[in-house]
Amino acid sequence: MLFRSLADGLSALFKGLLTVEKPAGGMQLIAGLPDGAGDTAIVSALARRGVLARPLSGFYLGGEKGRGLLLGFAGYAPGEIEKGLAELRKVLPA
Repeated sequence: MLFRSLADGLSALFKGLLTVEKPAGGMQLIAGLPDGAGDTAIVSALARRGVLARPLSGFYLGGEKGRGLLLGFAGYAPGEIEKGLAELRKVLPA
């Protein structure tokens, strides 16, 4: 189950930087960001590096918005995912 192993890998690789929700299935993961991290800025930085992600805050209509990344993995080879994760690590605040 790729999604579970990817979620476990993200949790280990980004411990303290991302909170990864482990789905029962699907093609996307939600990775929560720590307080103060701007998901739109991170998504923009990723796009400049050729990595596609969506800011979770864009899915909220009102009130306090959650901050995180919607990360899709369907249709990508493991090597492409690893490259994307390496770029994500470079743009996340320490």
